[in-house]
Amino acid sequence: MRRSQRLIAAAVLIALSSALVGCSSSIYSWDPSDMLDWLDTKKKLPGERKPVFPEGVPGLEQGVPKELYKGNVEQQQLQQQNAQAAGACPGAGAAA
Repeated sequence: MRRSQRLIAAAVLIALSSALVGCSSSIYSWDPSDMLDWLDTKKKLPGERKPVFPEGVPGLEQGVPKELYKGNVEQQQLQQQNAQAAGACPGAGAAA
């Protein structure tokens, strides 16, 4: 009795797993919103579509900003220390 229950549970689990794997296949990409296309009553505007900024937005760099790089924190600290040291030297020379 116990063994047959385990076999039935295993069979159901395998069937559901294979059904889920079949749904996630890249070959069969079913989108439920495709069935609602007849509700879309918007009229498409005439004309040719072109990208506004094909090379990217002017003034913004592509990708991860340099401030977020892994080793950039140490570089910023060194630059601040160098700036402080450079600022202290001319001030000391002017006071003397």
